[in-house]
Amino acid sequence: MRRLIFIIVTGISIALFTVYLPEYAFSVDIFLLGLFIGGLCVYLSSKEDAKFLLTIFMTGYLLRIVLSLILHLFAAQFAYRETSFAFEGFFIGDGLSYWSNGVVLKDLWNIGIFPDKATFHKYYADCPTVSAYDYINGFIMTMAMGVTPVNLFFLNSLLGALSIIVIYLITAKLTDKNIARWAALLYCFWPSLVLWSTQNLKEPGYIFFVYLVIFSLMMLIKKFSIWYLLCIILSTYIAFILRPPIAISIVMLLGVFFLLFLSNRRNKFVSIFFGIIVLIGAFWFLWQKRGSLLPNELWFDYSSFDPDIFLERVNLARKVRTFGGSSFLPGLDFSNFGQLLLFLPVGAAVVFLLPFPWQIGSAMQFMTAPETFIWYILIPFIFKGFVYCFKKNRGYTIIVAGYVLIMALILGVTEGNIGTLFRHKSIIIGLCLIFAATGIHLKIESNSKAKLII
Repeated sequence: MRRLIFIIVTGISIALFTVYLPEYAFSVDIFLLGLFIGGLCVYLSSKEDAKFLLTIFMTGYLLRIVLSLILHLFAAQFAYRETSFAFEGFFIGDGLSYWSNGVVLKDLWNIGIFPDKATFHKYYADCPTVSAYDYINGFIMTMAMGVTPVNLFFLNSLLGALSIIVIYLITAKLTDKNIARWAALLYCFWPSLVLWSTQNLKEPGYIFFVYLVIFSLMMLIKKFSIWYLLCIILSTYIAFILRPPIAISIVMLLGVFFLLFLSNRRNKFVSIFFGIIVLIGAFWFLWQKRGSLLPNELWFDYSSFDPDIFLERVNLARKVRTFGGSSFLPGLDFSNFGQLLLFLPVGAAVVFLLPFPWQIGSAMQFMTAPETFIWYILIPFIFKGFVYCFKKNRGYTIIVAGYVLIMALILGVTEGNIGTLFRHKSIIIGLCLIFAATGIHLKIESNSKAKLII
């Protein structure tokens, strides 16, 4: 308990350090909110889980906060109003674009102008890509009365740390609590997952809410609860806001859940009725949101489905992501459905294996090499863990592995840039670490039994 108190006091001291500058004070509120939410999650858990969950949450939370502050202080010599070149080694991915548009939105709101997304994109946007996450950036800056990205880093650090708890809960349902601890530890310290959580990126948010959907679906298989149903609806909606195309993968997962629910023999009528309601609701929501799920040039009218137009849109979706020196398979083109179907398993394999060592062409990519090698080592354990989980609890395993496969197929077809793919597949990595932890635990258990026999 003394160690936990020391960790909490240390974290609060780090956060309070930011009070020296007024606009940083809001980060203290975010930090304290994180302590409250994390403490609430631990309070709602069982007593035997509470100590471990509190320790792993605080460790993951403080790790991400400290790293985000280090990155911030490293770039503190640059003024936030200067050119974007000052931040090339600071913001990762599209973080600078989100922040820049957020600054513009904050200034517009302060003078009483509240543009919708279309108007903002046409007349005001500082960067050409506009998303709902830009508005979240603007809202946080408005609340903080300043443009420092530290507040955004702290918020994403919180979401990344909360994902550790959800991974633990999913693994505990899938296997047991001992393996769940292994999975939580792997997720807590996995390098890329930590890094994305310290940046101004969408990944921490939509990953957390998608994991909540997966956990809630697992709970609904066992017993219907209005609370888990509400959690699915709310989490799905937030995930749609953060990354609209993620809607496709969630709707597919709901289809898998629908089939599993139909196979529940304990109450066939309730299963069929509820499954149909969920499926109809999911597709209705997707249809209503179709205009915002993809850019106009990537969307097509399903009411007059044309295979050629569909393939054209798929090719375009990949083409807009195939850019720069880190692009892969730039000449890939799907001229018919046969080619698309034949490429699906290849694309899924590429998602799991990229980046290959010989494709490293920059300092940033070189930093990913150690994690990639560890990932290759874990692949046999992932398959071993999957087989064990499938034998032990088929329904839960299908939900988790089904989502991994759905996302791998989607990313395999639409991604054409190594850097972007490496970041977007983080949602897959977190779930695969569950199977990896299971495989590692089985290996350790097997070695211990072998030693006892000897």
